[in-house]
Amino acid sequence: MRAQVRGNHYGDVLRGGLAALATIAALTGGWALVLPGSLYRDFPGLGMHWVAAAPPYSENLVTDFGAALLGIAAGLGVAAVLGQRRVVQVVLLAALVQAVPHLIFHLSHPDLLPAGQEVASRLALAVPVGLTLGLLWLSRHHNAKPTVAAETMGPSSTAGSSR
Repeated sequence: MRAQVRGNHYGDVLRGGLAALATIAALTGGWALVLPGSLYRDFPGLGMHWVAAAPPYSENLVTDFGAALLGIAAGLGVAAVLGQRRVVQVVLLAALVQAVPHLIFHLSHPDLLPAGQEVASRLALAVPVGLTLGLLWLSRHHNAKPTVAAETMGPSSTAGSSR
């Protein structure tokens, strides 16, 4: 019984973390895709202009970045709904492949922003990387329930699965 409760707790934490990451990616990606000039000028808001600090503006690159973030958001959302360990791990790995180089770029290009905003920007990029790594580690301990399709296929169909 304890393993079941523990497994459900991990699953709830994973789903919540995936949903949080998906929401952040969807909001930022949607903004970039729908209003690329606004994202460039106004991101993250509250009078700060982090993207515009590194000119020049390219509508193509901003919309491409937005579309990529929306793709990652979709994967994170699907992983949160399905809850299957391997799906979760693959999507989190994809999110890291985007987020880590983005963080490294900003860590290696200081002095684009005023000092306080530079710190806030780096934290805003580091927290999702840390959360993603934490969720990836947590996913190793998560025993996801099989999907409806796997349950209806029978035990021989899921024998090689990696749940």
